[in-house]
Amino acid sequence: MKNLFIKFIKSSRLRWVLILAAVAAFVVWSGYTGFQEHQIYVYTDHLDEAAAWVDGDAITLRDLSYYVLLEECIIEKEARIYNPKSSKDYWNIRDDGYIMSAVVRRTIREMGVHDHIFYQKALEEGIELTPEEEAYLENEIQDFWMDLLDDQLERLPTDRETINEEIRRKALAEKYQAKLASEMGIAGVRLSWDGYDYKKLLMAEHQYKKNNKVWNRIRISEVTIHHDKVNFINGHNLGDDSSEDEEIKAIPDEENWIDRMNIRSMFE
Repeated sequence: MKNLFIKFIKSSRLRWVLILAAVAAFVVWSGYTGFQEHQIYVYTDHLDEAAAWVDGDAITLRDLSYYVLLEECIIEKEARIYNPKSSKDYWNIRDDGYIMSAVVRRTIREMGVHDHIFYQKALEEGIELTPEEEAYLENEIQDFWMDLLDDQLERLPTDRETINEEIRRKALAEKYQAKLASEMGIAGVRLSWDGYDYKKLLMAEHQYKKNNKVWNRIRISEVTIHHDKVNFINGHNLGDDSSEDEEIKAIPDEENWIDRMNIRSMFE
């Protein structure tokens, strides 16, 4: 009887040891997974990873390279006017809970998704650019490269040929958008990436899935631009060492599409 009791005690202890070991392993694994999920990606190391999927097609970081260059250029120029000594401040401005860099990151992906959908429609309908439109596009491409900031030219997310092709696809998408708006009898702006009729079209006719595990790990404001200073805005450290948790949580994922111009108007 005594031996059975001792065996029972030992087996109970063993079970508790195994349980505690399993719990400890789970805690370590969860912590490591959480740590990995909040690590910032180097954009050029993940070009073929998807930021979203539309109708089964992956919208990769490579596909969004043009939009990253464009939006970082526009906002950084505004930022240098807002605070010439520390342009990062502008990227970290918060208005009603929305941080500028998070708004821009959302804008980039949604613009890319919009243009992908309309580009595919343009191909289906055999839409092509006229010689006049081709000439205009070539000028537009030249203007784009001339407008970029010097440091952006040294930090291109992908090669020039890929970016030029993205601009060409955007031109075809815009031509399809104008055609569709004319057929619907509405202003073209209503079919823009943040337009009411486009959002209805997106929800009704397309399968759209976001990959936030990748896209939320991209630090927009630091892909083609680099800021040396760590800045403190509204009591939050959102400089180079930030995990961007504040930015990731700042904008609801499925609703509340934000018009960036409303935020800009604060400073005009």
